[in-house]
Amino acid sequence: LHVRSRRQRQMCIRDRLSGVGKSFCSGADLKTTSYPKVEGSWSTRRNRTATWQRVLEQMERIPQVTIASMQGHIVGGGALLATACDFRVITENAVLRIPELALGIPNVWNGTPLLAREVGLPTARDWVMTTRKVASDELMQSGWAQRVAPDTELQTITQTLLDELLAVPPAALAMTRSMTSALAVSYTHLTLPTTPYV
Repeated sequence: LHVRSRRQRQMCIRDRLSGVGKSFCSGADLKTTSYPKVEGSWSTRRNRTATWQRVLEQMERIPQVTIASMQGHIVGGGALLATACDFRVITENAVLRIPELALGIPNVWNGTPLLAREVGLPTARDWVMTTRKVASDELMQSGWAQRVAPDTELQTITQTLLDELLAVPPAALAMTRSMTSALAVSYTHLTLPTTPYV
């Protein structure tokens, strides 16, 4: 995430969280040590294995409005990082998948309640437990995505959203972002124990 200009910083807007290439996020590289063994004391292992959970929590705490702009595959942790953003713009060829359970990895770092907050518990349960692919039309219907763009117009549609936000008085936008973030956290009780698998 980065701030494109001084004006955006003053308006409390963060620019796009986006991927380069054909896909926003293709998931962890399973041919490498994506989940290395964590050494050290119990507290050290607990702290290191909770990194993703802390990232999602910090996304809730930052004052800026966030936008995820996504094309192609949206997989695993990248999908949940996008879920933590305020707005999600996708292309028509976008496909979301959360495959952790199929790989024998319990999804215990607050990603599931975060997803349930955005699309409802039955839908979140479906996506997480079946590990199936979810196409762009379902992502829009569920409310997970707020804008859909033709595959060649993602930047244009995202910029339109950004311009709409920039047109809003900054103090009102910042206060509303803070309020909706606090409401969302309290509504879904986003506090889970860190993974016991250490």
